[in-house]
Amino acid sequence: MYELHITVEEHPTPEQAVAFTDVCTEMLGKCLYIQLANGDFPLQLMISRRSDFNDDATAVKWAQTQAEMIRQLGWHVVRIKVEAPFSAKTYGPKLHAMYTEAHWKFLISEGDLHRWRNGIGLREWLDIHPELRFKHSWNVMHPEVHYLTARIADKDSMKEQAYLDQRGADIRNAGFTVQKQHYERVVYDDRLSLDSGWSK
Repeated sequence: MYELHITVEEHPTPEQAVAFTDVCTEMLGKCLYIQLANGDFPLQLMISRRSDFNDDATAVKWAQTQAEMIRQLGWHVVRIKVEAPFSAKTYGPKLHAMYTEAHWKFLISEGDLHRWRNGIGLREWLDIHPELRFKHSWNVMHPEVHYLTARIADKDSMKEQAYLDQRGADIRNAGFTVQKQHYERVVYDDRLSLDSGWSK
């Protein structure tokens, strides 16, 4: 199973997010309007869509075709990213990927958000432990949905697996409840620089 993320517009507006939601629905995908905690491009508007293919090259070609369809509708495509589930057991000691990443999903209540404004909670913990290098983001359309992300690029998939497992353990050891987690190998990303400055 592969998942594509096609990001449009470098600085998307809420009005564009509403309009792009209709495009995503027509293309049988899901619209994501993501706010990064920091970075040069903190708002990212994208379509997420999944499909099965036999190899990476076919999945990338499919993503590029989908991106061209979006361009034809008048949108400025700024990034094409293709991912697949990652497991060291599945892929063995060597892995074809630009990098590997993990996402840990949290559902944050209004009470939690209020505590954050007072410097208590997840954001404070990230500041206390900058060495963990977590990247923090949330869903603009569903502000209760937050994510922590970690990335690693190592040709030894066992090392990648161990690193991501440890990052998840760090989160849980800090007392936070993870709603969902997933590991992904990124087989194609034509503009990683869109995340420039997204330090945690």
